[in-house]
This record gives sequence, C-alpha cells and structure tokens, in this order.
Amino acid sequence: MDLVKKLYENVGARWLLAPGLSVLAVLWALNLTAQRRAYEAETGIKAIEAALARSSARTAELKGARDSKSKTSVRIKKALAGAALSKKALYENGLSLQEEKRLLEKQLEIMATYLQIDVQAGKIHLLRGDQINKSFPFPYAPLRVFGNEKRAMPAICRITARERFAFPERAKTEKAGEGLKWEPPQSGERLRYKPLGEFVIFTDGPLVLHAPVAEAALHDAYPHICAGLSREAAKGLYERVFIGNKLLTSGIPAPASPRPSAPKSTPAAKKRK
Repeated sequence: MDLVKKLYENVGARWLLAPGLSVLAVLWALNLTAQRRAYEAETGIKAIEAALARSSARTAELKGARDSKSKTSVRIKKALAGAALSKKALYENGLSLQEEKRLLEKQLEIMATYLQIDVQAGKIHLLRGDQINKSFPFPYAPLRVFGNEKRAMPAICRITARERFAFPERAKTEKAGEGLKWEPPQSGERLRYKPLGEFVIFTDGPLVLHAPVAEAALHDAYPHICAGLSREAAKGLYERVFIGNKLLTSGIPAPASPRPSAPKSTPAAKKRK
C-alpha cells in the first residue's frame, strides 16, 4: 500500500487511471470468460445428467425386456417340452388305437367269418357276412363216420383248434386229488410220424377237417366224422379260418359209415351159381 501511495503522490492520479482501467478491463473480461465457461460447463453437466437419466431409463427398460424375454423363453421351453411329451403321448395313443383297431377288425373278421357245409354241391363254403368268399370241394357226400363215432352232428359247431400236424390221440386231462393231471399227445409209445394228416381243423363236435393221411388204418380207427378233403382244400381252409369260427351243419343228411369192401367170389361159389 505504501508503494501505491508513493506512486500516487509522485506520478499523479491521471497516470494511474489508465493502467487501472486496463487491469479492470482485463479482470472483467476474465470474469466474463469464466462465467461463460462455467455456464457452458453447467449446461454440459445438465446435458450429461439428462443423458444419464435417459440411459438409466433405457437400461431399466432393456433389463425389464431381458427379464421378460427370459421368462418367455422359460415358458416356451416348458411349453415345447410339454408339446413334445404331448406329441409323444399322442403318437403312442395313435399306435395303441391302431393296434386296437387292428384287433377289432380282426375280431370283426373272425366274428363275420363262418363255414357252411353244402352237401348237395359237395363243397364247404367260407362266408364273410352273406357273401361266399371261397368254396372248397369235398368228396364225402354225405359225410362219413369213422372209428365207431357215436356223437351226432350238431346244427352249429365251432372251430376249437388248428394244427399243422395232429396225432389222432388228443391230450388228456384228468383230475388227480386237488390238481389236474395233463398228459400231452405224442408221448410214450405214440409215434410222431403217424399224424392225422396235415392242416387239421378240430371242432367242438365230432367233425374233423384234415388233409389225406399217410396210414388209412390209423385214420379209420380214430372216432370222428370226416369230409375227405384234398390237401389243397384242407390247406386253403387251414389258412383262412380262425379258432372260434362257426361251422353251420344244419340241413345236411346224417353221416354215413364207410361201406365194407365186398367179399371176393370163389370158384366154388361160381359153380353153385
């Protein structure tokens, strides 16, 4: 301050006014510049804060969208897994329904299939419904009785067994105490090479349909009623009938016993004549 006073006293006020004004102008300019820069900085800070706010809002929005997509993805995966399981279950149910349909169709075919003996035409007709599907000729018209068969032909009988080869003796079941004793066929002294022909169809009556046999004596000794089918006819019937099919025998004449062969004439008998 003493220096200023001495300058003021020695130089004078008018010489100090100009530098002071210059200093004041410089300071004022610097102040304006600082204020402008402070304003610009404040404006930039506000812009940055606004941008940060928008960025935070956008970030929250994106996070919400991501969470929503994640939840949606989880639901879609569960739905796809459920759809796959449903598709698998639907496929398995479809297979089961197809199998049931096949079985029902087969049962319907079995129920609709039956045989009818036409003695006048000498044929056994295979029918489905009212339509003749196939006819198989047989030479024994009327049917013949073998082995002293006593049972009469029922009006309706059913097929009880189909066997590629069958021995005349059937399996035997006897009650032994509290249990059952079952003796299978073709055992013991019975021989396997003497079957009752081929393509044998047993019924719950005395009728047995089969192909020609190798040994006539064995065939004639077995009690049954026979149609004398050829091998082709027996095979065709065997391949087309089912166990449980009906066989209509009503309206046919009583089976005939095989005629004994006529005795040979002797020279003495000729002389008597």
